[in-house]
Amino acid sequence: MIKTNSKIILTKIIRRDKKVIYKYKLTGASKQFINKIPFIISFDFNIKNVPDSILVIPFISNLLPLCWTFNFNLFIDEIDEEFYKSLGYIKNAYRDMIKTVDFNGDIVCNKVVPNKKIKSDKKIQMFSGGVDSLCTYVNHNKENLEFFYLWGSDIAYNNNDGYYTVKDFIDGIAKKERIKTNYVKSNFRDIINYDNINKILIPLVGDNYWHCIQHGIALLGHAAIVAYVQKASTIYIPATCNPNFRILCASIPEIDNQFKFTGIKTVHDGFELSRLDKVKNIVNHNKKAKNKLPLRVCWQSLEGINCSMCEKCSRTMLELLACGENPQNYNFRYDDEVKENIQKIVTTSNFGGEFLDAFYIESANELKKQKTKEFDYLIKKYKNILNK
Repeated sequence: MIKTNSKIILTKIIRRDKKVIYKYKLTGASKQFINKIPFIISFDFNIKNVPDSILVIPFISNLLPLCWTFNFNLFIDEIDEEFYKSLGYIKNAYRDMIKTVDFNGDIVCNKVVPNKKIKSDKKIQMFSGGVDSLCTYVNHNKENLEFFYLWGSDIAYNNNDGYYTVKDFIDGIAKKERIKTNYVKSNFRDIINYDNINKILIPLVGDNYWHCIQHGIALLGHAAIVAYVQKASTIYIPATCNPNFRILCASIPEIDNQFKFTGIKTVHDGFELSRLDKVKNIVNHNKKAKNKLPLRVCWQSLEGINCSMCEKCSRTMLELLACGENPQNYNFRYDDEVKENIQKIVTTSNFGGEFLDAFYIESANELKKQKTKEFDYLIKKYKNILNK
């Protein structure tokens, strides 16, 4: 059980046309977990008409989970009424998910503001170009949809080259599909001292802070400003897990679907689908569509491209092959070197445990039906648990 007595106090919100700067004060043990630098978010739209009770949401979403985890309080001036109510449900969802942490920290505010509810048919979708987000787009592309991408999440805040590579990739899809994209830049990860947090957290929960507590709600906090300014009623956050196989993860339906404010709701989208189901949806879309959608799945490459050599790239290429597709048509390199590397990864690694194994088993079942010897190494590895 984690026990500390500390405070994070939001002292000032400085707004400029397209930028917000949060100034804050730290007391006690919170200084061990937070790097004392201003929290800065830049938007590609004007935020001058966003009330403080809404503009504070990214700050709360990024730091309140840390307060819950380490049992200290977050002090702010004002907050949207619906969002304030939703925080209790979100906190309880964390408690249900992680039993070894009490989540007893809290938020203290001077004023709860009943903002006017937004009603519209517009939707905001978090979009990175990966399997999850591309499937969400395929499933909702007939709706009044806009993309949202956060620079500072998978691509570091100071990695300009990587960001512009990703931006070019997303812009390429958005232009063909006639979708508006909202780009936001944030140093929200830079203010967190992951080393000090994970020294305490990993022995307790077996996972790191970013993956099991921070990332889902922090991303939604930034998307909230996009949705409010663009007058969207819904935020789609693509699912990673599914009902048949779940792991400890900061983004799950029980947490994400509770994230609400000013009449805007969040939908944890695609949870009912396996990863291979999602790849099949993308492939089926591409077979019918004029514009073929590529994939960007790699987190290992700092340049924002698919390296075609890491585990995630290899896994995705096998999924495409299981669907009868050539990975080269989806933004991957697929030559003899890559093929040898995929086999090496499958035969010499235990991946990330049962969660990742489940993805490979899906592909092995499909590739087995193709009756080709090329993937015997994969089928052999899982022969005892494949479908007959």
